[in-house]
Amino acid sequence: FNFFLGKYEYDLNGRPAQVFNVPESIASKGNQRVRAIMMRVLNNHENPKFTCLYRLQVHGVLPS
Repeated sequence: FNFFLGKYEYDLNGRPAQVFNVPESIASKGNQRVRAIMMRVLNNHENPKFTCLYRLQVHGVLPS
């Protein structure tokens, strides 16, 4: 099944490592284990040559 966790934007003027919290209204809908995360990059701040992601960390809690 697919479960949308939100749409987030990296702040170029912010810290290198940024945290994006899933809103409670979305998080409370899913009470199942997740086997995979898919991240889609929609825009790379207009760089025509590349998009670079060093690390994606996902944290959560076990479903009850």
